[in-house]
Amino acid sequence: MITSRLHGCIIALATGRRVLVVSADRKVESFMRAAGLGEWVCDLDDIESLPARLEMLPQQRVPFEFIEQGRQQNQLVGRQVSALASPQHVR
Repeated sequence: MITSRLHGCIIALATGRRVLVVSADRKVESFMRAAGLGEWVCDLDDIESLPARLEMLPQQRVPFEFIEQGRQQNQLVGRQVSALASPQHVR
């Protein structure tokens, strides 16, 4: 996937896709660094490197640990929200 948006990055990684980011957005760049994929961010002023980066994309490692950690955190939040919405908490 090629994206410039944070949600594109999240969806790509959550579905096990490789992602190349074209961005000047710090939150997108920060997310990619957190995933261990900071080198896969193409700055807007370096757009001419896009074709070469696309050719290398199949070599990108999928950050399975990062993805699993995110899933576990989301499941925890889901359980907490479900507990708060249970009949004993609703008045």
